[in-house]
Amino acid sequence: MDWGSPSKSHPFIMLCNMATFNPRIKNYVALIFHKGDLLNIKSDFLEQATKGKVYAKFYSMDQVTANKELIEKMVNTWIDLMDR
Repeated sequence: MDWGSPSKSHPFIMLCNMATFNPRIKNYVALIFHKGDLLNIKSDFLEQATKGKVYAKFYSMDQVTANKELIEKMVNTWIDLMDR
């Protein structure tokens, strides 16, 4: 599926895109989990969006470091869901 931005898919399930970076945004890095609501992970850092998407917005490298475990949990949960 073409999201119009670079996307990362689980290596064994190429049709199920996991997340997209939006390179057009200039003041932060947005990591968009396309079906993030399926992950059932709650955090004040994550923003719910339309169509089940969840956004993680990073304004600094410190935010990336501070939320590393959260992002790893999201990726690992997504892989577990897709492996079922």
